[in-house]
Amino acid sequence: MPKLSSKRTAHAMQALIAFVEKSIADKEGVEGLLGADETPIYLTLGLHRPPVAARTNPYSLPVPHSLVEADTDICFIVKDPASAYEDKIRETAEELGLKGNLNVIDVAGLGEMTYTYEARRVLLASYDMFLADSRIMQQLPKRLGKKFYTKKRLPTMVDMQPGSSVRKSLARAFSSIQLYLTRGVSFSLKIGYASWDEDKLVANAVAAAKAAAKIVPGGWDNFRSMHIKTRDSVALPVYKAKTNVSSDAVVKPTEAEIKRIESNRRAKNPIGWIADLDTDNSIVSSKAKKSSKPAESAETKKAKKAKTTKDAKKVKEPETEAEADQTTGKKRARSGKAKSKGKTADDDAAAAEEDAAAEEDAAAEEDAVAEEAPRVTRSRKRRKK
Repeated sequence: MPKLSSKRTAHAMQALIAFVEKSIADKEGVEGLLGADETPIYLTLGLHRPPVAARTNPYSLPVPHSLVEADTDICFIVKDPASAYEDKIRETAEELGLKGNLNVIDVAGLGEMTYTYEARRVLLASYDMFLADSRIMQQLPKRLGKKFYTKKRLPTMVDMQPGSSVRKSLARAFSSIQLYLTRGVSFSLKIGYASWDEDKLVANAVAAAKAAAKIVPGGWDNFRSMHIKTRDSVALPVYKAKTNVSSDAVVKPTEAEIKRIESNRRAKNPIGWIADLDTDNSIVSSKAKKSSKPAESAETKKAKKAKTTKDAKKVKEPETEAEADQTTGKKRARSGKAKSKGKTADDDAAAAEEDAAAEEDAAAEEDAVAEEAPRVTRSRKRRKK
């Protein structure tokens, strides 16, 4: 199995740290005062094929050197009520050397703190790290909002179930980095800061790549390249695959990926279609499995449709002479009714025309009488004179 070369990573890390120091020396003002302490270094992973299923909550990848400092401000979200866990969490955090602000809140308190969009932004800017009880992780993305997701600040999962060791769970959360597995082909992991020693950064890069290979579908065979970079620098290569994988090739998922797909079956449309697993652990769409019959051509479909229409139009022949005579009688009766209806309609039309003509003649006579009336009156007056 291939792995990330420590020697090659160390050479690239030296060049990257030298670039950061030169950039800081050239800057003035606030950017120059911050220095390398606030300059994160990222390990970017490039894949041949994207994952089949995305995941909202991040994966925790263990690294040998923790990114959590002693003065880190942490917000710990636990199951209701917070008073049942607060004392134990604070004692454990002090034992692990945490001296920063630690705020323990429950789900009810989180609802009050994230009631508005502005309140969510204030909460996001108030803490350096967020932790959450594993039993309530599914509720948090909706309560925290998309700003936590776009900024990649979703809480790190901590096992707080009864019987689990709080100290081991917190120590594991402090010494891990987050991997957000989306449906893309490029991912970034923050492995440290430019102010760290070169050996620490290289150790974290190698450990992160090894842990990511166990989670990313296809493992090392699906890795196309790896680079290290800062926000403002170019990406320096530290790994490149020797062979190119065809875009049509099927990437075999890891065991963790198989379990995650199986657990997502009851989720609300997690990947647009449900992925099934063949005996060889290759991911195949359930839609493809359902369509096992060969597809019919367009000509075959048209021929079937025409045949069905022709059969529907066929008249069933009578079986006996009695049925034939009965059918003929029905046809004649229908024909006689149609003829009688036609004659009745013609008679009605003729009668209507005669009535209309009579009305016109009566109206003409009335008009003639009205015109003759004034003439008769004038003639009578002349006779009297």
